[in-house]
Amino acid sequence: MLDDTIKSLQEATRDVLYMSESDYPFQIIQRAGEGRPPDAQTVLELSSRAGGAVQVVPLETFFKHLIAEKPWHREQENATVRKFQKLLQVIRQHLPNAQVFRVGEIQVDVFILGNTADGDLAGLSTRAIET
Repeated sequence: MLDDTIKSLQEATRDVLYMSESDYPFQIIQRAGEGRPPDAQTVLELSSRAGGAVQVVPLETFFKHLIAEKPWHREQENATVRKFQKLLQVIRQHLPNAQVFRVGEIQVDVFILGNTADGDLAGLSTRAIET
């Protein structure tokens, strides 16, 4: 199950950058046999930061602006929106309990984590720059 999830996430994030004040790629996260839902402790273990507050954001809130088509979008922007719509669909399908975790300020580590049907931990990480 983990292999299918990872393959689907890799396909869905190919050529997709998370857009903030700088654009960053998504990195795949996988841990076989975790068996427990992701939490702040898990996120801090995965983060490059020694500590700090972990903010939990609903999946829909995180993707809200990324998946919204706007009347002024050109074809390239609409193509990007469709990629994020597909990514959200893959996350929902393979990681039904997925949540978004944010660590830090200004340079924010972002983790989208959930469990596969087998209980393995999987997801994505990226970075956001917010000044």
